[in-house]
Amino acid sequence: MEKARRGSALIVPVVMLAFACAYGWSNRHVPTGDMHFAWPLTLGLGLLSLVLIGAVLVGRLPVGPALTAARLKRPVLLFLCALILLGFAGYDFPLATAAFLMLAIPLMGYRNWLAVIAVALVLPLLLYWGFTALGVPLASFWLEG
Repeated sequence: MEKARRGSALIVPVVMLAFACAYGWSNRHVPTGDMHFAWPLTLGLGLLSLVLIGAVLVGRLPVGPALTAARLKRPVLLFLCALILLGFAGYDFPLATAAFLMLAIPLMGYRNWLAVIAVALVLPLLLYWGFTALGVPLASFWLEG
């Protein structure tokens, strides 16, 4: 039982470490001058992940209940929602973000549909206009005109 509980506690730090490694590797050819904040944050994420992994393995951190299929349902659905956002944001950022929020917010436990719809409609538009005002190009076939 303890081994299964320890394995479930390792999931998040291992995913964090994998992301830090993948991000660092994918940006290895980017000039250092263009990565002022990204490299320290990536290294910090990797080191924090290693510290958490070590603390779980040594037994200094409490571990939660064993990982079951029922406990994995919500995180897997949230991950699939994130894939929707990543896959379609390049085609239309506001629509992909609105679809992500409409699906993800209820999965995280918030059930007030009026608030969910309002956030899913207003937040993507504010993000789009804010980033385009800063000069960051975001795709939108219906807002560009």
